[in-house]
Amino acid sequence: MISSKHNKAKALLISRNDAFNIKNVVEFISKNFDATILIKDRSKNFPQENFNWSGDYIFSYLCPWKLPTYLIQSAKIAAINFHPGPPAYPGTGCYNFAIYHQVKEYGVTCHHLEKKIDTGKIVSVIKFPLLDNDRVGDLINRTYVYLNYLFFEITLGILQDSTLPVSNLEWKRKPYQKKDLDKLCELSNEMNDDEINKRIKATTFPGKPGPHFID
Repeated sequence: MISSKHNKAKALLISRNDAFNIKNVVEFISKNFDATILIKDRSKNFPQENFNWSGDYIFSYLCPWKLPTYLIQSAKIAAINFHPGPPAYPGTGCYNFAIYHQVKEYGVTCHHLEKKIDTGKIVSVIKFPLLDNDRVGDLINRTYVYLNYLFFEITLGILQDSTLPVSNLEWKRKPYQKKDLDKLCELSNEMNDDEINKRIKATTFPGKPGPHFID
């Protein structure tokens, strides 16, 4: 598929400027692909207007935007996303819900992009332990390390002329939405102490609104 530096696959990398290890990710993709790099501040809107690109691969790495369908379809071979959560936790707030549910295992997922977020066929998953004393920040930091590893594992496989893996895993539920996370942040005097403490642990993170009483 990629035979020499003169015959590189055409790839579009989409990410945010504060993504984990983004400097090395950009350097790697720029060196090994005929690359278009789209790195923006997460607070900015995706440049919908006149963003014309066509090529072989789209790599969505910690991308905060929902990509338009026309762009996804412009990748001739594959448009893939690297999701910072396992198949059990698609969508928004995946870290928070995993901690709230007190699961023992978490993970990261590479999957094909579809019109609906976190619904495409799964390419590969890496799982790792979620510890009892993990806070949101702890889980995020460890997740980024595994997601970065998965990114290089998949893209190196492409460069070695291998086809994308096909996982037999499937998404376990419909994607969580922001409204679900907002609801998880709500505390009530009708809740018992255990429920309140679970929600506080699962939704407390610097710079975010976090848990709050609604009555």
